[in-house]
Amino acid sequence: MARLPFGPEIIHIIGTNGRAWREAGTLVELLMPIVSSGLMKGRSLLLTGLSLVALASGQTRPEPTFEVASVKPWTFVPGGGTGFRVEPGRVYCSNCLLVLMLNKAYGVPTLRIIGPKWLLDFQGGPTFYQLDARFPLGTSGTLVPAMMRQMLAERFHLLAHVESRDTPVYALRVATGGLKMKPKEIASAQNDASAPAPKAILGGLDTRTGVVKLHGDMTLTSLAESLRADREVIDETGIAGEFEVLLTARIPALPQFAPSLQVNSQLDDSDPAVQNVPSIFSEIQKLGLRLEPTRAPLDYLVIERMDRIPTPN
Repeated sequence: MARLPFGPEIIHIIGTNGRAWREAGTLVELLMPIVSSGLMKGRSLLLTGLSLVALASGQTRPEPTFEVASVKPWTFVPGGGTGFRVEPGRVYCSNCLLVLMLNKAYGVPTLRIIGPKWLLDFQGGPTFYQLDARFPLGTSGTLVPAMMRQMLAERFHLLAHVESRDTPVYALRVATGGLKMKPKEIASAQNDASAPAPKAILGGLDTRTGVVKLHGDMTLTSLAESLRADREVIDETGIAGEFEVLLTARIPALPQFAPSLQVNSQLDDSDPAVQNVPSIFSEIQKLGLRLEPTRAPLDYLVIERMDRIPTPN
């Protein structure tokens, strides 16, 4: 191996951990051709060497945390909304369910969270919370999930893991004959003020009748997520971009989330409100798409331990 261009004090630091020395030495040996080519010299090499030592000795950067986080049980306020808002330097959620906080922390849909009965079945009535957390201005919003995980671990003593499970799903695929949807009208490069604005997505799922109404511009992935029924719908079209969607159809059954809510996942076909509404399986074909039952590996969040009441603020 080539001689390392470090002074005795640096050799001493590396040498305090024999394993780190061996692993760092091996990695630096791989860098020596770059060093000899003149692309990396002096201080740059020193910093690289120290970084390699940190990696080899198992040192990792700590998870980002909120500067301060207030989270407490909350009396449900009708009409108060349950939105999870991320603002500059702040995360706020009122009338907030723990499953929503878990969803924002791990990115796993609430229907794929597995945990204690009180968390998912709302036994004895759901517990609502108010969350008001602060972080430094200028911090990227992409760090919020990691900060949420830290908060849940510290305040609710959460212990959880994500695992993949083979799951029945519907696959959204392009039908024979190709896609029949119009691409979204895009504004010109000159930001022409007369160019049409994106159409807002109107409608949604009526949980009483199972009728889904969608009108607006959306990606096929968003369309698939909007059609979630007794199974999740996975976008397998491989087509990017947004398209104009105009759809009114009925899903076969509702997703079953909390049994204690007594939501009948099987819909009543005798309901006059739905007798003339076409099935999603036939209506989706008018868009040049099809839904096919299949199986796919999906990530589930498994709660091993979690307190219902957080530690005091």
